[in-house]
Amino acid sequence: LPAAGPAVPRGPVRVLACAGGGAVIDALETDPAGERCLAAPLDGGTAVIVPDELTGAVTALLAGTGPIGVSDLEEADAGAGALAGALRQAEDALAAARRTGRPVLRHADLPGQGVLGLLEPEAARAFAEALLAPLAAEDLVGTVRAYVAANGQGEAAARALGVHRHTLRSRIRKAAELLGRDLDDPAARAELWIALAVTSNEGGAIGRPGDSPSGPPEIA
Repeated sequence: LPAAGPAVPRGPVRVLACAGGGAVIDALETDPAGERCLAAPLDGGTAVIVPDELTGAVTALLAGTGPIGVSDLEEADAGAGALAGALRQAEDALAAARRTGRPVLRHADLPGQGVLGLLEPEAARAFAEALLAPLAAEDLVGTVRAYVAANGQGEAAARALGVHRHTLRSRIRKAAELLGRDLDDPAARAELWIALAVTSNEGGAIGRPGDSPSGPPEIA
């Protein structure tokens, strides 16, 4: 991206990394807001420098062109290094948007995506379905979900399920045998939490806040 020049917007700006190519340019040319932006080719897409006050309008304008990653706020006159850093932020956000199926994702929101946002959806679902298949066959997914949600606390899981703690322990022993994993091991519960979070998000992209009914298991 150019660091300066008559076409570079002045003042606070954001950089958009857009998956679309020619469609992005065409869309910008159809709206007055686009005339105040600077677009440049990006590997596999287009980078757009946008005045901060037009970020919402321009992302809405480009919504039909493909996923968009949005950088943090930057000063246009801060130099090439600052704009290059903003472009990297936008590209990171675009990559996460592609993984999670989000149409627009801001760099500032990446921490909220958590570990699920780092996973490729199809591979994650295949892993989750294979891991949970033995439990599903024995109707033990709900039991394991409650146990994981309770961070391995049997009494809390039993209360959540409305069963006696001895019944819960018997089911967990059977689940452990089916999985070949010790469910008292926090690492095993973390793996199951990921699988349960992936499969609980029915038909949508993984990695969004709220995908799982519980937070991640505590790792002692």
